[in-house]
Amino acid sequence: KVAVRANGISYQFEKVNAKKGAKQQEKIPSPRRGEALPKTESVETYRLDMFLEGANPAPEVVRETEEAYFENYYNIPAAPEGIVGVKSFSRIRLKSVYPGIDWVIYANAGQMKYDFIVQPGADPAQIQLRYAGSADMRLNADGSLVATTPLGEVREQMPVSFQDGHEIASRFV
Repeated sequence: KVAVRANGISYQFEKVNAKKGAKQQEKIPSPRRGEALPKTESVETYRLDMFLEGANPAPEVVRETEEAYFENYYNIPAAPEGIVGVKSFSRIRLKSVYPGIDWVIYANAGQMKYDFIVQPGADPAQIQLRYAGSADMRLNADGSLVATTPLGEVREQMPVSFQDGHEIASRFV
């Protein structure tokens, strides 16, 4: 699961631990895809947060591409009746996360991607990512960044930058 915040992204990993000796008839319907899941003993969760350091804590959010489906959220202490009918978007823009820099987050081939749009005169060195909750981080030879958790990993492809239609050098530091 992925949650986008004004100044970052939260990734939630889950591991379902089935009851020992659970039989086929002891399966319950999945709320997601309709397939049956074994009755669970427990569910482990782990969260990894990526923060935009020093970013605007309240950027203007522009919803650009609305999807046909919606989400429902339950078990929320502040809303015991749940929050239902939440619209989904496959592309959003957070304007001025840094002075002169927008953050565009979108779906591409089933994967979440994001771009920073740097306006003329803005300083791209303002863009600083901080990861909280990773057990290990590494830069790969291909320039990608991997943040590992006990239940999964997040891989950031090597940054690619363009100016006036021409690619310019950029990398994780």
